[in-house]
Amino acid sequence: MIKKTPTVALLSTALLLITTSCGTKLRPLTADLVKAEPQPLEAVGGQVPITVHLTFPAKWFPKDAQLTIVPVLRYKGGEKWGAGAGFQGEKVLGNERVVRYAVGSNSSVNFTIPYQPAMQRSELFLSFKGKQGSRVVSLPELKVADGVLATEALATLAGVTPIIAPDAFQKVINEAYDANIMFQIQQSNVRSSELTKEEVTEWQYTVQNANETPNQRVSVEVQAYASPDGGKELNEKLSASREKNTTSVLKGKFRREKLGDVSIDAHYTAQD
Repeated sequence: MIKKTPTVALLSTALLLITTSCGTKLRPLTADLVKAEPQPLEAVGGQVPITVHLTFPAKWFPKDAQLTIVPVLRYKGGEKWGAGAGFQGEKVLGNERVVRYAVGSNSSVNFTIPYQPAMQRSELFLSFKGKQGSRVVSLPELKVADGVLATEALATLAGVTPIIAPDAFQKVINEAYDANIMFQIQQSNVRSSELTKEEVTEWQYTVQNANETPNQRVSVEVQAYASPDGGKELNEKLSASREKNTTSVLKGKFRREKLGDVSIDAHYTAQD
């Protein structure tokens, strides 16, 4: 199993924080809500058939949302995309599968991707294209499978001496996610309007989701800056105050969201 360690950084010009709920906003699907079969995938007749089981919890899929799920198999030297499958909220006029907000839905979707020999060492991702009302919603991809068995091709390899080469396996993969909080000139108070903007709320969701995932560890870095607000002495005090206030707000949010075990590493720079 590949163990991911996301480093969730807050750049404070502030770089800041994590906020509260997503409400009825279209959110990313997480690994516990998606299952791909078979594991590993298998080439059959020159194709890679894939069945994806999806769970949309109650009150998860907004009534005005649309979601298209597209499989993509990535391997050394290329990638292959399958046809997409669409879902829609109950208020959307369309012909896709309807997910009702109050009760959610369980659904299975079949995909097929043309097989290439290089796919034996590959990764299957699901790409999500979201829309809510007239607004396009950016959602992260989700990895759901590793490798493709090619039983048909293996039958022709009798007598071939295998060569063992080093691979790119990493026990720990570090990932970083940033969000920016802006301060007014020569001010160090954290404004509520900065905490509720989209990039900060998305960052909060990433922290919460990563912290709840068993094979991930989360650490948060706060980097505060003060430039070009004034001279070096002013910037020194201002950046230190911004770092202190940012860290204090962040710790309070973490306590309320039951994220008290997430470590925070704070720094400040007088002039960047």
